[in-house]
Amino acid sequence: MATIIEKLFYAGVGLVSEIKDKIDKVKESDKEEGEEKKDLKERFEELVEKGEEKWEELVEKGDEEKESFADKIKDKVSEFLSDIGIVTKEDIEELEERIEKLEKKASKSA
Repeated sequence: MATIIEKLFYAGVGLVSEIKDKIDKVKESDKEEGEEKKDLKERFEELVEKGEEKWEELVEKGDEEKESFADKIKDKVSEFLSDIGIVTKEDIEELEERIEKLEKKASKSA
């Protein structure tokens, strides 16, 4: 769990660094080319939009990894319980289904 949090933190630091580099490049190109500068508010909105997109990507990836991790844990726990002979909820549900089918067959035969 700490690994995901650390990755998100480092990703945020990387994103801030990337944004700073892009701002510096825009400032430099504005000076060199003598073009009219974009309105600061417009530039800020572009950066916010890019930041939101990156954040959504990171959150989505984190959710996917979290689900994958949870599935792996569930599988390992089920495997462990099976190995030591403890009946799982799924085992009981399968048996209940089999019993229902047998009861239906038995009632039709009687």
